[in-house]
Amino acid sequence: MRVSDKIFSNNLLLNINKNKLAVDKSQIQLATGKKILSPSENPLEADAILRLNELVEKNKQYFLNIEGAESYMEATVGALDHSIDIFQDALDISTRVTSVTSPKDLITYADKFESLIQKFITVSNTSFRGKFLFGGSATLTPPYPEENIDSTSVNVIIGDRTFTRISEVLYAGDGTKIEIPVGDGVNVRMNMSGSEAFQLDVEDETTSAFQILIDFRTMVDDAVANGETIDKDTFIELTSKIRQMHDHIISKTQQHADTFESFEILKEQLDSDSLNIEELRASKEDTDIAKTVTDLQYKQIQLEAAYKVGANVLPKSLVDFL
Repeated sequence: MRVSDKIFSNNLLLNINKNKLAVDKSQIQLATGKKILSPSENPLEADAILRLNELVEKNKQYFLNIEGAESYMEATVGALDHSIDIFQDALDISTRVTSVTSPKDLITYADKFESLIQKFITVSNTSFRGKFLFGGSATLTPPYPEENIDSTSVNVIIGDRTFTRISEVLYAGDGTKIEIPVGDGVNVRMNMSGSEAFQLDVEDETTSAFQILIDFRTMVDDAVANGETIDKDTFIELTSKIRQMHDHIISKTQQHADTFESFEILKEQLDSDSLNIEELRASKEDTDIAKTVTDLQYKQIQLEAAYKVGANVLPKSLVDFL
């Protein structure tokens, strides 16, 4: 079959253009560092890269969630530690009360308990970055607001002095758990409500930490006001409750701290997963520089050769046929 000069010329120009496009593609790959320049080049690989990118972004968000929860839980553990200190002080003070008989000295110990109650209100209303730690889902308002604190119903008169005491502190939060996603299908709780941390079930009766402190202080106030000694049975009962609440808060603190420490394992796992995903994504998406440079040099040689052939063939004149 005879091949006309026009067909030969068209084929030659077509091959030159293909070589030019191949050279141009390699140059763009080197400039951008991307192997696939458009999804249409390789739809399957482009879809795989897209899904890997989504995994990378999800892992980044999980990591940020963990870091945010770590800070929140660290603040919570700090507040719980302060609560433990308060109840340890209450235990220390209570052991000294029974050896005191002077009304003046007894009222001093009652004052110390009142101070602990006020300090405990401050600790239980601890906030972190504008959110109250122990309110459950009610993070924008204090869990123990001023309107829930009754300080008018107990008055102790010693000589010419009147003592106004806090008689009741009520919880205004809820027991809702706040959970955050830290992995696919994995949620971790980051909060502890006041009802969980500062309430104790004793003999089928729920007692708040505040009420235990208030009851002990009231016992001392009543003994002073009535000119009596502290009732031994009441003292033993209330001291036992103080110790139980102290141990309860320690247990809750440890529970929270254990979850906090587990975040390090989760972060290491996320780092490992992210590294594997990045390596896989790079193998699919990133340009192999060494290979692409070699390919580019080869394609440039092909293009130069095509140019030389074209220079000998195109354009022809009548002289070439004489």
